[in-house]
Amino acid sequence: MAAYRYDLGRFGNSVALWLGGIHPGEVTSVLRAGGAPELLGALLEGESLFNDASGIVLFDIFLRKVLQARRAGAFDRFWDVLSFCVNGLIFFLLGASSVNYLIR
Repeated sequence: MAAYRYDLGRFGNSVALWLGGIHPGEVTSVLRAGGAPELLGALLEGESLFNDASGIVLFDIFLRKVLQARRAGAFDRFWDVLSFCVNGLIFFLLGASSVNYLIR
């Protein structure tokens, strides 16, 4: 709907699909109707819950950083953003290497 409202041309459907997520409940019901294994549906639902929890935690972290930045100077703000990005990169690399290790 949004794609046609803003006249995005031939990329309209792609942008609408990209902006509008697919609800895992819908996917699970299609999988059940199609006779897919229950484990697949459980994995999709678990992944959805993990994403929701991660989003809530990240929002809380960003909110606290923004509220702290109001009281800090420019250098403190820069240092906070830089350390947050570096820490995020470190945790991402640790998580990716852990998953890579577990897959093998």
